[in-house]
Amino acid sequence: MNDMTVMPYSRVPSLAALLMKALIARKPGLEENMSLSKIERSITGVRIRPESFNAFNKMFGFGNTGRIPLPYYYVLAQRVQLALLTDPAFPLGIPGLVHIDNTFRQFTPAPAESLFDMMCRIDGAEPSPSGRVIEITTDFFINGARAVECRSRFLHRNRKHLTVKNPKITAQPIEGERKILDLQANAGRRYARVSGDFNPFHLHALTARPFGFKHPIAHGIYMLALVDSALEEILPFEVKELNVEYKRPVYLPSQVELIYCLSKGNKSCLFEVRGARSGAEEKLHMKGSFFSGVNDADSCHC
Repeated sequence: MNDMTVMPYSRVPSLAALLMKALIARKPGLEENMSLSKIERSITGVRIRPESFNAFNKMFGFGNTGRIPLPYYYVLAQRVQLALLTDPAFPLGIPGLVHIDNTFRQFTPAPAESLFDMMCRIDGAEPSPSGRVIEITTDFFINGARAVECRSRFLHRNRKHLTVKNPKITAQPIEGERKILDLQANAGRRYARVSGDFNPFHLHALTARPFGFKHPIAHGIYMLALVDSALEEILPFEVKELNVEYKRPVYLPSQVELIYCLSKGNKSCLFEVRGARSGAEEKLHMKGSFFSGVNDADSCHC
């Protein structure tokens, strides 16, 4: 199964409709000895809705500069990605996917009023000790030139890996400046209204429990946008590349600690998000890096 299925979308359904479809759709699954077909879809003429964009900027404190914060590209890409994952050509069920990381790269300026063409693709799956890793890449084009790449990776556990627990993360925190971030109980609901992502385990304890969570968990992109807004206030460069790994869920409400350090050349920045309560310092929730340019050669060691 190495074929590439290419089809343009004339219209992408609403995110709410896609989420409902994702939760109830029956998928045939994929045996371990089977490969995953490559799938590609596109949509043209995408514009940012000013009311949604302004609400996102207001929520996280981004200035109204006309520049699109890199995490917002995931909000733009999510509907096309979800349409791809609920497509009959994709055999795996979305409830079994775990979001493990994101990479954003900006190649050319992209003002908020830009008209985008989007190409979204699944290139297959890589084996992992816990199952398979599915990579989804969404490219944003302006007048035929690639402006931004948004890459997302998801872990799909095979049946024999369903009970495999992730190893404990015991690495010591990086050395750097620290800042406390407070997350309120309604953060998931507030972000859902801005992004359209009403996944039930982000909204309320009652809707999170059927998915195995005692409390609602924060959206990964919500956490990333919090970090981005906090750091862009102090970084001496404009962020052109952003990488993040999601290690543990952040329960709502909670308090976490952002730890960050600039490289010696002031062209990159490492960060971690860890538990802020006494005795929880070793709980790593997220880690990542900011760069002043795509594939910047400056070392990110602090």
